[in-house]
Order: sequence, then C-alpha cells, then structure tokens
Amino acid sequence: MMDNRPGERVGHEHENDVSKRVQEECFKIMERVKATGEPIVITSKGRPIAKIEPADPADEDFFGSLAGTIKIVGDIESSVEPPEAWEALR
Repeated sequence: MMDNRPGERVGHEHENDVSKRVQEECFKIMERVKATGEPIVITSKGRPIAKIEPADPADEDFFGSLAGTIKIVGDIESSVEPPEAWEALR
C-alpha cells in the first residue's frame, strides 16, 4: 500500500490512482525544469534528498564533433623506436 497523506493508508483499489497522480506530478515538475532551466531540489522533512536539473543539450551528430580540435604533427604511422629495438622481435 502507498501513503496518501501522513497517517492515512490508501486501499489496493486506489493504488493505481495514486501512482497515476504521482506520475503526473513528476511529469509536471520535469516539464517546469525543462521550460525554465532552473533545477528543483526535492526535500524530505526539510532536508534535500534529490535534485532535478535540466539535461545537457544533445549534440546533433557525434561523428565529426571533434573535427578541427586535434592537430597532427609529424609522422603518426611509424613507430617511435625502430623494429630492431623491440624486444618482442628478438
């Protein structure tokens, strides 16, 4: 069973209604956070227990998102050491 109000129990036949109301209220809170961009702190007995904040905006395309941020200098295909120096090849 779920608590409706402090000290008041809700019967099994009403649990779905309570769950639906909780879901609706949570959705309203999330929509408010999305619209305002302001986080909301959820408290229990005056103490913060959770925080809902806007998600970071999704990048349009992951592939190519780092284009232009890396500069290749020198030969990146050749080994740093010549093959004769590799112990595994001895």
